[in-house]
Amino acid sequence: MKIALVLCMTLVLTVPGFAQDIIVVTEQWPPYNFSGNEETHAGASEALHGFMALAGLAAPRPSGSVEVQGVVTEIVHETLSRAGLDYTIEVMPWSRAYTTAMHSENVMIYSIFKLPSREPLFQWIPLHGPAVAMYLFKPAHRTDIQVHDLESAKQYVVGVTRDTSTHHFLVEKGFVEGDNLVPLASEEQNIQMTLPGVERTDLLTGDRLSLAHWLSQSGLNMDYLEEVTFLFQEEFYFAFGQETSPEVVEKIRSAVEELAADGTIERIMSEYYESLSSGIR
Repeated sequence: MKIALVLCMTLVLTVPGFAQDIIVVTEQWPPYNFSGNEETHAGASEALHGFMALAGLAAPRPSGSVEVQGVVTEIVHETLSRAGLDYTIEVMPWSRAYTTAMHSENVMIYSIFKLPSREPLFQWIPLHGPAVAMYLFKPAHRTDIQVHDLESAKQYVVGVTRDTSTHHFLVEKGFVEGDNLVPLASEEQNIQMTLPGVERTDLLTGDRLSLAHWLSQSGLNMDYLEEVTFLFQEEFYFAFGQETSPEVVEKIRSAVEELAADGTIERIMSEYYESLSSGIR
């Protein structure tokens, strides 16, 4: 009887879909998700520590060797804890995170937007509320750049972070890599490519909060950039590639639904944005 019981337990634990360890991948995208122990992000880390203290949120929790912070990261912690799953969070360039999640089992990516071209590639978990508006920006000193809409922006060179939502969105809208679209490794690089004396790109994409952090890291004020046209607004999602079993995805989806229903997600977002609004124009 004991032997039979052990065999049954072994079979259950080895059935695909019962594996409980989740690897979570993300990028450096403050204030939504970023690692706080890298020297190059020390300023953003200190700022987010202050914002979290003002908001009355828990201190950032370390995962592996990297302390991962941010408003959506807080939702990740709450979700996977509620689901009773063990996990680690790894911060890496977005393109690598995107490819890893798409082709691996039990790898969850955040913060990701659900675009038509991406929809069949992933299993999607909406966060029910959090959303970000993305824009095209130009350096304010570039008075020669005149953009009124997306079509008029095609005469200029746009820098994007590779495999991000704005990269895929602009390709869908007819921008061409190597012509008027330059994919780069990070938002920080996008800013650097527009600096006087460099000017490898004319425009860049982003959202106001994140760009404010990257400008600060580069020693620039927010008025360095001027918003020229709206691109889109999308909700945040978690996503798994098609290699992950639907049972794992549904377990996490149920936890997110619970957090949305009891107001936890709304509380986290409102507290972060209230604290951030005092320091971001």
